Amino acid sequence: MNTNTSVRAALRRRPELQPGQVARLLAGLLAATGLAAGLAACQSAPPPPPPVPALVLSAGAITIAALDQFHVHLSSQLTLTNAGQGALELAGWDSHLALDSGWRQNQSGSLVGRLEPGQNRTLDWSHEFDLRDTAALAELQAGQDSAVWRATVSAWSSLTPDSPSVSCQLELTGSFPLLREPVLSIHSLQLLRHELINVLLALSVDIYNPNLFALVFSSTDYEFWGEGLSWNRSRRSPELILPPGETTRLRLPISLNFATMNRQLFDLVAKRQTVRYRLTGQATINTGLEFLPAFVLAFDRSGSIQVE
Repeated sequence: MNTNTSVRAALRRRPELQPGQVARLLAGLLAATGLAAGLAACQSAPPPPPPVPALVLSAGAITIAALDQFHVHLSSQLTLTNAGQGALELAGWDSHLALDSGWRQNQSGSLVGRLEPGQNRTLDWSHEFDLRDTAALAELQAGQDSAVWRATVSAWSSLTPDSPSVSCQLELTGSFPLLREPVLSIHSLQLLRHELINVLLALSVDIYNPNLFALVFSSTDYEFWGEGLSWNRSRRSPELILPPGETTRLRLPISLNFATMNRQLFDLVAKRQTVRYRLTGQATINTGLEFLPAFVLAFDRSGSIQVE
């Protein structure tokens, strides 16, 4: 037997695979392939990310109240929320308030405590304007009828081994009416009636209303001094309307009784000479504004004036 004949005989003797064996063989190969792929996928998948904390700052209704003609108070309740998935250790907050005129006020404080995911913390926020400050007065001189304010409030947490340091910021803005005090100046002192020991004078006071709305002098308590002595103390109740941007004249009666005064003072008035005077007192001013319905205007004017 030659070589070729031996090969053909060997091939004829190799057992043939049955159809069922072929199917099982293919299924095994596919299962092995899937297992290998699964193992590869398990080995390459990254670990899940750590919880991410997030701070959110929101504001409730803002209350704007005038304490008097000089002081304006702003207040609100702020809510600090942990909107993330990790706990936070609160650290601090600050607030920066400014008027358009350039006047600024800064506040800051510390926060203590742990804020879990979904928890809230409330903060009482407030600022107060003193419109007598030099920078704030620049706003009052601008001829505007309202002042615009802006505030930036920030809060943050501290860095800990299990949470990063995060922060949040809130922008607030609003406005309030500008209220300017009337300006008083002495115009004249007139002699109306002259008797033996009694004299009736009329003190004319010019009142300028610098506001863009009318004011009302509802009552005035005053005391007039001449040559260092109190001449008259009285109260004027009739209302006097002060139109916006105009000057209105107020007449205050001054009654004198020279029975207890020296002759020299009597001669000054009777001969219409110059008198050193001082006018003090206060007036209740109605504004018609819900923001500040009324306020008290204190005045103190002095100088020299000739009796007419």
